[in-house]
Amino acid sequence: MLKTVATLAMLVALCAPLAASAAVHVHGYTRKNGTHVPSHYRSDPNATRRDNWTTRGNINPFTGAIGHRAI
Repeated sequence: MLKTVATLAMLVALCAPLAASAAVHVHGYTRKNGTHVPSHYRSDPNATRRDNWTTRGNINPFTGAIGHRAI
């Protein structure tokens, strides 16, 4: 039992940095058609879609919204 708990704790410690993604602040702006887009946060851009907040299995840390898009 103790070995299982220790193994689980080690896995959590190793995976925690992978789950953390940087947030990028996007300033509010007005579109060409006059629609105002308020400032917001989005996930850090990178070459993969697996860690975006809208992808299934992920949760937006600011809104609590559960990801709904397929990979």
